[in-house]
Amino acid sequence: MKSLALIAMMALAGGTAHAAITVNGLPTMADTERHMLLCSVPEECFGRPFTALIASDDPSATITMDGAATSNRAVTLNDITRNNTHTVVVRSGSTSHTWQLAFTFLPVVTLSGSFNNDYQPCSITVTLPGGTTGETFTAKGKHRGGITNEDHCHKRNYHIKLVDAQGNKVNRPLLGMCNDNSWILDAGQIDLARIRNHVGMDLWRDFASQPYYFGLTPNAVGGVHSEFVELFLNGAYRGLYSLGEPIDRKQLRLKKFDEDTGEIHGLLWKGVSWDAPVTMQTVRADYNNFSDRWGGLELKYPDLDEVCPTDWATFYNAAQFVVASSDEDFCAYVADYFDLPVLGDYYLLCQLLKAIDNRGKNMYWFIHDQAADKRISVTPWDLDPTTGQYWTDWWMPDKDNHTDPSLEMPMGHRLFDRLVALNPGGAYVQTLRRYWQLRTSTFALDSLTARYIVPIERLQLAGTAQREADRWSGDEDIAYTTLDFDEQKTLIAQWLLKRLKLLDKQFQYTEINGDINGNRCVDVEDLNILVNIMLRKNQDPSLKTQADITHDGIVDVDDLSAIINIMLHKNQEKATPNPS
Repeated sequence: MKSLALIAMMALAGGTAHAAITVNGLPTMADTERHMLLCSVPEECFGRPFTALIASDDPSATITMDGAATSNRAVTLNDITRNNTHTVVVRSGSTSHTWQLAFTFLPVVTLSGSFNNDYQPCSITVTLPGGTTGETFTAKGKHRGGITNEDHCHKRNYHIKLVDAQGNKVNRPLLGMCNDNSWILDAGQIDLARIRNHVGMDLWRDFASQPYYFGLTPNAVGGVHSEFVELFLNGAYRGLYSLGEPIDRKQLRLKKFDEDTGEIHGLLWKGVSWDAPVTMQTVRADYNNFSDRWGGLELKYPDLDEVCPTDWATFYNAAQFVVASSDEDFCAYVADYFDLPVLGDYYLLCQLLKAIDNRGKNMYWFIHDQAADKRISVTPWDLDPTTGQYWTDWWMPDKDNHTDPSLEMPMGHRLFDRLVALNPGGAYVQTLRRYWQLRTSTFALDSLTARYIVPIERLQLAGTAQREADRWSGDEDIAYTTLDFDEQKTLIAQWLLKRLKLLDKQFQYTEINGDINGNRCVDVEDLNILVNIMLRKNQDPSLKTQADITHDGIVDVDDLSAIINIMLHKNQEKATPNPS
């Protein structure tokens, strides 16, 4: 049997009959079908004249760019932004190749291999902007996803696991992320902006409460990181992807299975289908500890191939409690089963982004160590169908209702529905107060809008957005529609404006001028923040926005006078929401 390394080398060698072209010693990736070359350079090269020396690994080749001879001579390009391409002709003997050379400041990933729904040998190379060589890894990879992985789909997602020649795990911190062997290449397949999942995950990490055990487990992360890249698959350009971390035991720092005692400690499950137990509407007692599936849930840790039988009882008991407990018992004991602060923030995330596909399905549930504490916490996955994006771009009869920002979104999940209705221990009131606080910072309209608009504008500057539109507009994956990133910027900005207007009413929020820290009153804490901003001791952008009480674009003595006046004459009383 061929080793993984040999197969990967064969994949790398395929389809490279043309001469390799470099720009200032930097490699270019070639799409021979589209006659395209792409070179990744540092971002500071954009927006200014760029001097390029084009070279070939064929010493006999002559090269012209935009009609001018360039062999051994640098050429200054006025603008390499926004997919401004340059015609490069390489002649060697009687053969000639014509390319359209473009530049990016994103990392470029090349993936080589044959892929299906099972792991197959492959190789992956990651080339950094300005990197003279890419770092290549032997790996195994497969297609991933549910609906996005059907046979008719074209822009596929990939799950890649780095291995050595013998197939053993190899951990690497790709693009400065976690040190792991397991990586996701997310296509954003149905997302017409291609950035919603990436932005949503960043948002979650920025505001979500930490799970109850994080103080005892350094380096635990409750949400994934990802970085935008441009992907070539077997010599063909596949466009914009997010290379990101998975949700796994290592990320969450779940306690490992004890091989000596056979005791299961940490557990991780994912909702993968809309079966009733996923939303805890009903619970069946037919779980099987020799299966990694039950009631629409899939076991993610410990791996059933390594630890069998598993233990479904802890999740079943918690779900059964949600379904069958009296209102009195639910209020008294729900905090013993679930990590309520994190659940409250998850509820806010779903409501804010109208995350229609994350209310049971596309949720990760996890326990750090069930021997010590059986509380279950949660983190999201696959946030593509958010902020006005549906789970498909094809016409569906309920599509508009599900994406309309002006309409409320019932969770349809019995745990969340009971938390809202019963307010156990003041949990829902605390969630409302969290919204009020976040509304002046992370959930401020300007802050939220910038989260989405700035990445799109960077992709436009890098030329990636135009290449993505050229590559995938009109494809069946997006119902033959056209990718229009300017249109998406407008849509998302308007959607967020309308969504916050609805949620402010739903969560009983009214802005209080001078309430900089979001605690629903204007007091000495707000005054201190304002003074620190004036003294440049605090430069938090969201706080600076709230500290501009006079709304003149600067924080100065006028704002200081205004807040003192509010405190002396117009002091606001803290409001207490009515959870009904």
